[in-house]
Amino acid sequence: NLAQAVIAKPVGQKNAFKTITFSCTGVPFADTSASSINGGGQIVGSCADAPSAPSREAGFVRRRNGDHILLAVPGADHTLAFGINDRSHVVGHYYNPLISGQSGFFRIHGFLWDGETYSTVDFPRANTYTMLWSINKSGQILGECYTFNRATNETLAHNWFVYDNGNYIMDFPESLEYI
Repeated sequence: NLAQAVIAKPVGQKNAFKTITFSCTGVPFADTSASSINGGGQIVGSCADAPSAPSREAGFVRRRNGDHILLAVPGADHTLAFGINDRSHVVGHYYNPLISGQSGFFRIHGFLWDGETYSTVDFPRANTYTMLWSINKSGQILGECYTFNRATNETLAHNWFVYDNGNYIMDFPESLEYI
């Protein structure tokens, strides 16, 4: 069996769709999940290279014609893609290798891929990891950050932000979980 993403395309009639499946790696039992689609029909998501641990996650961009490319931040163990805009810029987060004696949270970072170059986008606060979820046509990125106690891994603060050309805008309540 192959864990695949399902892609639905509208066809002639109202509420009628043609579905196809897509596997990022083609490896039996390895998961593929889609996260977002842009106006040009490009889909981003993530997939595993093996059906069980140890496996690596890669992000992907699937083009409208069915071709796809894998995304892997250099040096990272895992790359997960979650958002794509109409300029084909992709955001997500990646996991660096574990470092002995250090919290695993230190390995989680946000990334922006502009079609050629990966850029790390990390919220500028000590003991904080960043996850990026969405990017709009203006290049503004919706992100989330968690500040943690480095000794216990307890969450000390959780915030949402918009990253806009080098600025972190935090016009959100401290935690949206309680709204």
